[in-house]
Amino acid sequence: MKLGSLLALAAALSVDAMAVGTARALSGSRVGQGEIVAASLAFGAAQGLMPLLGWALAERLGRFFHGMGLALAAAVLVAMGLKMIWEGRKISLAGGEHPAPKSLWGGELFALALATSTDAFAAGITLPQFGVPPIAAAGVIALVTGAGTAGAMLLARRLRRALGGRLQFAGGALLIVVALDMLLKGGGP
Repeated sequence: MKLGSLLALAAALSVDAMAVGTARALSGSRVGQGEIVAASLAFGAAQGLMPLLGWALAERLGRFFHGMGLALAAAVLVAMGLKMIWEGRKISLAGGEHPAPKSLWGGELFALALATSTDAFAAGITLPQFGVPPIAAAGVIALVTGAGTAGAMLLARRLRRALGGRLQFAGGALLIVVALDMLLKGGGP
């Protein structure tokens, strides 16, 4: 396969991370530059590391690991989406006032980075087909994901500022749609 195919795979794998970043930036709390950088690095690193793990461990763990990872990823995303919808409901009931800012850091960021990268684990099996060393292919995937996440979060942050807390519902619904899409497609790219 050629570089164009690798870029297409990287873009497809980055969509979930960009959607989670967008949902976070659409939430009712402030999203700072540091959080955008941290999320971009975490999602990029997870999307870059997981294909290498999939490539290295595919023969031993195969379908068993992929199936478990998909279910876990979907559960994490649905839980986060429902939480955001609940918080959006509370904001609406409070007359539009936002709760204290809550950032995407630590355990929550780690869980979401892993949840959005399980499909990259499965895609790791295909890395040798791109005609570049698997480490280079994983690097391309990481860079595309990190840059895409940063861009998506910056754009969503501007939208949130312009439209206010009404987007909390949209962010939560977006996470649930991503989870359902992962389940329906079976996690494959």
